[in-house]
Amino acid sequence: LYAGGISKGVSIVLVDDSKTFTVLTRRLRILLDDFEWVKYSEEEAERIFKEVDKDRQLIKDIIAGKIVPPSKDIMKMALMIVESPTKAKTFARFFGRPYRREVEGIPVYETSTSNLVIQVAASMGHITELSIMPGFHGVLEEYDKYIPVFAPIKKCNKCGYQFVESDSCPSCNSDDISSKKDIIDALRKIALEVNEVYIATDPDAEGEKIAYDIYSSIAPYNPNIYRLEFHEVTRRALIHALNNKSKISIPLVESQLVRRIEDRWLGFELSRKLWDRFKIKTLSAGRVQTPVLGWIIERYKQHRNKKILLYALLENGVEVIFENPSRLEYVLEKYKRGELKALVKDLREEIVEVPPLPPYTTDSLLKDAFTQLGLPVVEVMKLAQDLFESGLITYHRTDSTTVSTTGLNVAKEYIEMMNIGVFTPKTYWREGAHECIRPVKPIDVNKLSHYVRIGLIKPSVKLTNSHLRLYELIFRRFIASQLPASRLVIQRYKVELDGMEVEVDKNVEIVEHGFNKVFPIIRTGRKIVEGEYNVKNVEVRKIPAAWLYSEGDIIALMKERGIGRPSTYSRIVQVLFDRGYVFEKKGKLIPTSKGISIYSYLKEYFGEYVSEEVTRQLELTMDKIEMGDLDYQHVLRELRKQVEEIKMIKVEA
Repeated sequence: LYAGGISKGVSIVLVDDSKTFTVLTRRLRILLDDFEWVKYSEEEAERIFKEVDKDRQLIKDIIAGKIVPPSKDIMKMALMIVESPTKAKTFARFFGRPYRREVEGIPVYETSTSNLVIQVAASMGHITELSIMPGFHGVLEEYDKYIPVFAPIKKCNKCGYQFVESDSCPSCNSDDISSKKDIIDALRKIALEVNEVYIATDPDAEGEKIAYDIYSSIAPYNPNIYRLEFHEVTRRALIHALNNKSKISIPLVESQLVRRIEDRWLGFELSRKLWDRFKIKTLSAGRVQTPVLGWIIERYKQHRNKKILLYALLENGVEVIFENPSRLEYVLEKYKRGELKALVKDLREEIVEVPPLPPYTTDSLLKDAFTQLGLPVVEVMKLAQDLFESGLITYHRTDSTTVSTTGLNVAKEYIEMMNIGVFTPKTYWREGAHECIRPVKPIDVNKLSHYVRIGLIKPSVKLTNSHLRLYELIFRRFIASQLPASRLVIQRYKVELDGMEVEVDKNVEIVEHGFNKVFPIIRTGRKIVEGEYNVKNVEVRKIPAAWLYSEGDIIALMKERGIGRPSTYSRIVQVLFDRGYVFEKKGKLIPTSKGISIYSYLKEYFGEYVSEEVTRQLELTMDKIEMGDLDYQHVLRELRKQVEEIKMIKVEA
């Protein structure tokens, strides 16, 4: 490193063992992302050696005082602000071992590129929150404009409660308080030391709001502020972001402002109605959580109804199921006498192709992680956040299945390296800037564990077994999405049992495994031939008319019905737990009597404000604001009218 940047160097590798060379190549690609060898040639070597000699001579002359280096700043100083210390550590390690210092008690990591010295610091998430006292629930109204008032977040070090407008904790009265004002002051101090400030918060509306708050706090101290956006925490993504700096998206910020203000206005007013009615100050209501609670209650009611299933096991081992059989008593009598027979008819076989599932989005990952790994949705989001910030997966709050060219290359390299099938590239394109959830490197969970163990990969958090299981799920689903379809034989036939008839479709043979070899979701049963069969066994079961929802089912419903967003899915479910509106039993959600009472009250008196359709339309309105197609002040005016209507509704205590 000298006044002109970093001097050019060259490395020549003589290959005498192809296997060792292949291993070296794989490891270098893990460390350096887009690493590629250049085949040696005399002409290219001569050109590079001339550049090396030129740099060395320049350094020699500078040291000897023969020339004065350029007076302009070739090395810029920059501050890069991320949300978490984990992400800060990961970024700082991309260009060597970083230097660590503290500014006002805040850890700062210093690293350098060829032309930048970067200070990396974390904001620790949101730095401000909507105030309560000024104006209407923290929003001033001046000259027909709504102006939200945000203040630095304070946190009680004793009980963890967060607030903004008190010198002691409103929850436990402790004076042991920490404030985001300290982080803001530290960031301002560093901003004065550097040429430019880069805000690298998460690439969604919530991340944009955090970026805007940071910008507003720092701009008076350093106006040269830029937005960096990446969907994966890798060296390659950082370099690309540094070369494509942008400005903060104001429409995204406005959308998030509306979401927060709407949540405050509606939540506060409905909660006060609940407090007056039920005399419990911990109750709350919201536009999204209320219809979700309604789904759980409705499914619970359906679950209490029962239906009858008749299981008939044929002599060839094939089991047939009849739902709510009309001739149950006659069938059971015949079975007892040993006279019960089943007729298999209208049999036909066909070969069908089953395409692979697309890569994960937030909702599908949460559902599968719950059903397959038994992980609660809140824990899944925490684990995925760790994997993202450690540079192992792409951004995990997304509703897009799109695969980038980089992602296709990851799949191609792994599939060809492991010889597990034919690479069949599919982009699963959806409109929008986000990408699917996928691994960022072509390494499976076994390789990942090995590389972590030997120190080749150094995650910024300690990877637990749960981290690895989730990574494996994401990795296998993504690799499977880039493999061919599976081909299988399906038998379609009818089974007649004492006047009752049922149609059966059954997978009986896999002809070509395709993606199913990596991500097995296809099960097969026994083949059957037409004819009459003795019934070997009969069993009658009474089961619920509908199964209770799991956390994963609720997330999938929220996505399907257009309520909530990837960044809010898990939070909405958690609120229902925290308020005591639902509880979980054997992985299923059951409403409490409190939850049922709260929902019935809200539906009866405020149904038009918290219905599923109204909530869905509001989400579409947020989308229009994000796209810049709708004035957020107009939306706030309409919301204010709704809240005034709610305040005017008189309900008997």
